[in-house]
Amino acid sequence: MADVTEPRTALERARFGRRLGTGDRFVGFWLELAVAGRNASLGGDRRNVARTIRAFFKGTRAAVDEAGVDALHAELRDAAQLYWGSCLTDPQYSSTLFGLKRLDDAELRGKIALEYAQAARLMVDSGALLGPAADLPGLYLDGLLLAAPGLQDQVRAVVSRYAEVEAAVADRLPEPPAD
Repeated sequence: MADVTEPRTALERARFGRRLGTGDRFVGFWLELAVAGRNASLGGDRRNVARTIRAFFKGTRAAVDEAGVDALHAELRDAAQLYWGSCLTDPQYSSTLFGLKRLDDAELRGKIALEYAQAARLMVDSGALLGPAADLPGLYLDGLLLAAPGLQDQVRAVVSRYAEVEAAVADRLPEPPAD
């Protein structure tokens, strides 16, 4: 009988490492980009983001060779949904003043939209969105909208401040129908 704690495919190994239960590297990748985006106002380093993206995709080459880019993108979208879902439910993320004051729903949605836009801007500005990485801002947004349906308007408003991000995800954020 096979050990179910051992990832069987190159894609599972890329995401979960050699042994399951040791963490989700794809969620960690999104977290690293989110932290870089949060620090963007402090002079977020595009070179470090480019290095992070390139290293991530170098580490997933075997998975892409075995399963294809679409399978990798599906896993990245799933990991983004997990990341954003945890943001919505984590009391530390959804509060201020060291967890003493909870953000109301509108503030939380605004924080999430801004975090998305800042991270996506750094991704685009990094110059590393080539090949399988080209759709990272869109995959990150897909995961966000799967985790938080109805957030399109807030994201669209924040993304409109960054023309390069708006261009990268325009097909995923259609304008709302006119009334």
